[in-house]
Amino acid sequence: MGLGLNPATQQQVQFIPAYTNMGDIKNTLEAAKKLVFFERVDILSGLISFHSLPELKVLLEGKQTLPFFFNLGENLINQETFSKEIFINSQFNWKSQFALGKWAQKKFGGTGICVTPFYESGYHLFSAFKKGIEAAGAPQIGLTVLPQSSDSSSYIDFSVFFESVRTEQPSFVHALFCGKAGNEFLKSWFDQDFSQHIPLLTVENMAYEDMLDHVSNLNIKLYAASSWSRASELPENIAFVNLFESKLGQKANIFGLMGYESGLAIKQIQSFLEKGDLSSAKHFLENGKIYGPRAERSFNPWQHQSSTIDVLSIKTTNTKIHQTIIAQEKSADQNSSLFQDITNDILTGWQNPYMCI
Repeated sequence: MGLGLNPATQQQVQFIPAYTNMGDIKNTLEAAKKLVFFERVDILSGLISFHSLPELKVLLEGKQTLPFFFNLGENLINQETFSKEIFINSQFNWKSQFALGKWAQKKFGGTGICVTPFYESGYHLFSAFKKGIEAAGAPQIGLTVLPQSSDSSSYIDFSVFFESVRTEQPSFVHALFCGKAGNEFLKSWFDQDFSQHIPLLTVENMAYEDMLDHVSNLNIKLYAASSWSRASELPENIAFVNLFESKLGQKANIFGLMGYESGLAIKQIQSFLEKGDLSSAKHFLENGKIYGPRAERSFNPWQHQSSTIDVLSIKTTNTKIHQTIIAQEKSADQNSSLFQDITNDILTGWQNPYMCI
């Protein structure tokens, strides 16, 4: 759709899938080799973990294939392992985490607690949130990593954490969960008496409408930061949402958004690709920008990105979800010195190759 083509009838672009299992480095590389050397694709694209980038850099530099990947921005990039020939369309979740931490500390003060399960604890999301509260003047924040049950990989016991919250009475609690575990946490949290007076903040993906639809009966009140909203009144976003939902019959979502934005970018370089001029195509992606549903976007992680993040107050009443922008915070760029110790010193995400919401 970003290319201006009808996804149901277009025949100009051929999509060749390759399965990467859980997105680990080995399977990602095998899929990339198949597509590059056997299928000889013009563009190599898909959802990847940044842990695959060093190996992909070796594989793809100098090849006649354009690497254009997606991710949710659960980790920052280490510049030493990144290639200027690889381009990324990211949700930059670490940016919204930084902005949320800065806002929360200014709003609530005191000392908060972050809670996350074992698998999500490896991402840079907590570290970025911590940098945000430090930028607002906080000396510290508590962190609780919940162990996985030995009996069930899907069961998480919140009881010990809830007892510590009841005892310590933190200024706020910040929850970092993915998938169904996020909704299980919300169900348990709003069953506690302290949920009425201790503010709850969540990572961006926990506050997506399609996630909250499953728990909208809980009379939820929480805060989250967001770099994109389906309800944004930017004309380009309204056009995208209307097009997506009329063509596909479902609510616009972040994955559809990133695909659409990437289509807008590829449309800009389509003439270069058709002539085999990969150098000019890469030059545009390295230095140029598109203007789309999230306003100005670049696909070079080291180029300055628009970094105004909305802070949302989210409430559910009678199964209806109400999202209100109550503040805006500036985040920081990938190459800010604020994050240098994160990208240089933290080996992270070893259990979860890429973030799944």
